[in-house]
Amino acid sequence: MIAVYPEFVALDVTYKLLRMGLPVYVTLSEDVNCQSEILAVCILVNEDRESILWFLNTFKEENPEILKLNSIITDKDLNERGAIRVVFPAANFIICIFHVQRTFRREITFAKMNITQSQRNESLEILVKLVYAPTTEKFEELERDFTKKAPLSVLNYYNKNWLPISNARALLLNKILLKIRK
Repeated sequence: MIAVYPEFVALDVTYKLLRMGLPVYVTLSEDVNCQSEILAVCILVNEDRESILWFLNTFKEENPEILKLNSIITDKDLNERGAIRVVFPAANFIICIFHVQRTFRREITFAKMNITQSQRNESLEILVKLVYAPTTEKFEELERDFTKKAPLSVLNYYNKNWLPISNARALLLNKILLKIRK
């Protein structure tokens, strides 16, 4: 499938497939019917930058069509994203919506943020709307609303962890895929 749809690739890692707990990297592509196909699987002993670079470079060497890569969807792992940037410098980053929402739910808690249930619910509701904002204008409008309503601890978390990568936010996925498929 990489020969037909090399413009978009998803890369994820899981740790619970093997008893030894080694990271298993899975790379896949998606066709116009939203059917995915696994392109590569890699088990790494070390999850350091050098090992990730080896995997990505090997994948690139074995799949020359990947030079047409437009966008890559990943989680927010900075080590992984740094290696991808080296191997595929022109690729756009898209953060997986599932990972974004899971991270928000995991990090914005009563204990971690010292907030009430109501504050947590309101913050998560606005953040989910941000993820699904249909336009940049709507995203900016929601972000302004969020900065007015969010508790300071939640706002600080957002500014530190998400604001620097807002150009890679998950909501761009559908727009980019539609452009690729035309």
